[in-house]
Amino acid sequence: MTPRWGRQRGAAILEIFAWMGLTVLELGLGRYAEALSWGRRIYDDDPPGFGNRILPEIVEAGARGGDHRAAHAALDRLADRATASGTSWALGMLARSRALLAGDADAESFYRAAIAHLTSTSVRTELARAHLLYGEWLRRHKRRADARSQLRTACDMFDAMGAVAFARRTRAELLAAGDRPRQPAQRPDPDLTPQEAQVARLAVAARPTPRSQPTCS
Repeated sequence: MTPRWGRQRGAAILEIFAWMGLTVLELGLGRYAEALSWGRRIYDDDPPGFGNRILPEIVEAGARGGDHRAAHAALDRLADRATASGTSWALGMLARSRALLAGDADAESFYRAAIAHLTSTSVRTELARAHLLYGEWLRRHKRRADARSQLRTACDMFDAMGAVAFARRTRAELLAAGDRPRQPAQRPDPDLTPQEAQVARLAVAARPTPRSQPTCS
């Protein structure tokens, strides 16, 4: 390997890694067309490693963005490779991807299978995203209590790993599913009289509940 070739290869890997990062970021932001645009650059080249990793992202971006042709093409490629691999990660990503394109009768079983497979892996980001996608599906099917359970799990995981974009997307879903932020416990100022403390508590209770950032649990 010549130094020049090595540098070129290293630059190409960095570029692909950047495209992957942008794809995932755009998915976290809910910008599916942009995610698909970045992801296709990797999908078309199909480089080792990254070519497999991009497939679930293409499925999600295509399914959510309305490009079902791209989503199904990526799912077909993923099915061939995941079945051959047989790892828990591969089977979990395949089940999660199938859920996104499945009909109502089959989607839930795929989501549950995805969570079961991914729970046994160390890839916590993908497990959190499975909970998020399942929660979104449940909310759209008006199962709001079940949706909140999945979404809170996802939100806690995203917060713990610092996945800001996905955490915000999850909080928006929680709000749509009827979750409300909790008020912190109020302690009366020790300098207040009992009557003043009671007035302060009543004033706090009368304030409208903020709706922008629900808690995860």
